[in-house]
Amino acid sequence: MPTDIELITIRECTQLIPGLSYYTVRSLIERGEIQAFRTGRGKDGKILVYKRSFLEFFEKGGEIPVNQQSTT
Repeated sequence: MPTDIELITIRECTQLIPGLSYYTVRSLIERGEIQAFRTGRGKDGKILVYKRSFLEFFEKGGEIPVNQQSTT
């Protein structure tokens, strides 16, 4: 039975969209904006992102909040 599920690492996410940082992808995952899951525990674990979820977030105009600091 064929499946179209493709999983990618956070680093691979940052390579798909230039300028996107590792920490921004982690934040999107933590906020539930993109789907991902952790394999293993601690240093042996890895976070894998559903590529379709990641790309759909940006195709639908997903916006990433920018922390703006006051310049006064």
